[in-house]
Amino acid sequence: SVVIRTPAFWLILTSLFIISTASSGVILHLMPYLTEESGISAKSAVGVISGFTASGAFATLAIGAISDRLPPRLLMAGSYLVSSAAMGLLIITDSLPEAYLFAILQGFAAIGINLTAPMLLAEYYGRWTIGSMYGIVRAAQVTGFAIGALISGVVYDATGSYKLAFLIFLVIALISAFFILVAKRPNPNLRRTSSAGV
Repeated sequence: SVVIRTPAFWLILTSLFIISTASSGVILHLMPYLTEESGISAKSAVGVISGFTASGAFATLAIGAISDRLPPRLLMAGSYLVSSAAMGLLIITDSLPEAYLFAILQGFAAIGINLTAPMLLAEYYGRWTIGSMYGIVRAAQVTGFAIGALISGVVYDATGSYKLAFLIFLVIALISAFFILVAKRPNPNLRRTSSAGV
């Protein structure tokens, strides 16, 4: 009850919810976008998706090392900004190298967000509440995943293109970064009192 009364928690939660809509809205429709709108073959598009996964694996190691030197709030905001850049690139992608660059950037950003979110919550509120807090956060993210894919489908049906949806998701990523940057650390005393519950 103490944690959820802080503005920072709701800013973090909201940022993760809306970026999840953006992430799923792009990735779950990536294959048809690449083949139908970017002129990339189905075989090459599968390779791009594999590149996205491989990038995430590398990002896990890289962000683990970087997190020892930079605060999670900046890493998380940076991941959102990388995601927005990746989506901007995807909108103008018309070649395989550009598609692979998108995959690398978006894979890095996606893992960065997922790794730094629990770090940030632990830093702000203490590790003794991380389980219950992260459960709430993950529920919001899963809801966002479902909504994002729907948004892309609706936009495609209405316009015949995914570009408008991806532009919306780019803006969402920027808004998410802003939310994290203004989500200042709560009063340090909260770390001691939040052990009574979320």
